[in-house]
Amino acid sequence: MEAAEGFIGYYVSLQCDNDSTYEGEVKSIDPERQLITLTHAHQMTADGRDMKFPQITLTGNHVNNLKIIRQKLKIPDLNQHIQDQQKSEKNKKRTSPPNRDPDNTYNSYNNTKPAQQQRKKSGTFTSQDASEISMFPDFDFQQNNARFDKQAVYEKMLQETDSIPNPAPLYDPKMRSQDNILESEPVSLRQIQVPLEHAGKEFATEDGFIIPAITLSLKMKLYAAAEKAGLSIHQLVETSGICVSQMAIQLVGGALRLNPKNSHQRPEIVVLAGCHTQGLQAICTARHLANHRCKVVLYFPNSSPELQPQINLFQSAGGKIIKSTRELPSQPVDMIIDAMVGHENHQPTPWLPYAVSWANQNKAPVMSIDPCIPNSKVDLPNIKWAISLGLPLIKSPTPGRLYLADLGIPRGVFRDAGIQYVSPFKDKFCIPLYES
Repeated sequence: MEAAEGFIGYYVSLQCDNDSTYEGEVKSIDPERQLITLTHAHQMTADGRDMKFPQITLTGNHVNNLKIIRQKLKIPDLNQHIQDQQKSEKNKKRTSPPNRDPDNTYNSYNNTKPAQQQRKKSGTFTSQDASEISMFPDFDFQQNNARFDKQAVYEKMLQETDSIPNPAPLYDPKMRSQDNILESEPVSLRQIQVPLEHAGKEFATEDGFIIPAITLSLKMKLYAAAEKAGLSIHQLVETSGICVSQMAIQLVGGALRLNPKNSHQRPEIVVLAGCHTQGLQAICTARHLANHRCKVVLYFPNSSPELQPQINLFQSAGGKIIKSTRELPSQPVDMIIDAMVGHENHQPTPWLPYAVSWANQNKAPVMSIDPCIPNSKVDLPNIKWAISLGLPLIKSPTPGRLYLADLGIPRGVFRDAGIQYVSPFKDKFCIPLYES
């Protein structure tokens, strides 16, 4: 205790574990609680800020280094010295006879008053020259630093007490504000499960979640369950058209190609559609692309009363419809969207080989909507991108890149179709898939 009180009055510098340095005069030290109090202190942070405190108390476990800047000053009490000098002069006046020296009177050559002359003679204010008083003597840093054994002081403080009541919490300096400090349960990567008789090839998302491919019969069962629950085929077609058109716009250049200032560089897209559900989805996609100022040409050689409302909407958006392969563009376009072969109709059509041949010769990248190979006799174009709807199909061609679109089917409808489903889309409506 006496060794700790010996530092009171010292001017010290404390380097703490929060990359801050505190300097000030030691006011008190509590060895039992390992506390040190500084007065007239100021804090210097790592970013260069300097904050002043009239008084601050620090704990010993936060102090990494301690340096003595100045020892306790022993400044002479000038006021007491002046009072003692005045008493001595008064005693001299009482014992000595009055001074009749004519120099103490007013004269023509001395304008100084007697009281001022008396203070000059007696030296009332100080008994020595001001230059001889050393307020702040020179400090030998090396000598005083060698005298201080920080390790011994800390060991003595630790011997006196084993713990500090209510110590300040220690934080990991590597922990960031966005880091999760709560332990989370392991996440299962197989959150979508299908019946074994409908299972086959598997894909994976960017996060590693397994996406199983299903048979065509299970997808038809899923669509039937959705329609029974109130989600009509027209709603599914509209949702698929939005997802496919969004992906097509991104693949052809996005906002740079659709900038109003670049009207001469608008993307030109050809849509090849058949008379089935995939063709209906392609016509809906063509309408959304035309609404976004793309140059869209729809090749639809058939005539169908069921698809005519979608064709009328496409024409209202400013799209162009052709019925012969001879009318297809002879120059390469930006993209070809393929929906010539459907899931329901497996009969070959006479125009299909010519349309496939034109798509391969045009050298434009082909994106296929939910492709499926019903048999080996059907010809398909060279597919660069493919977009599967809901879940990918087992019998689908191998494209350069596969995407999965969200049709908005609730998980309860998946359960009714015999599929255990958890949405893998997170913040997106269309995600890339990779071979597992």
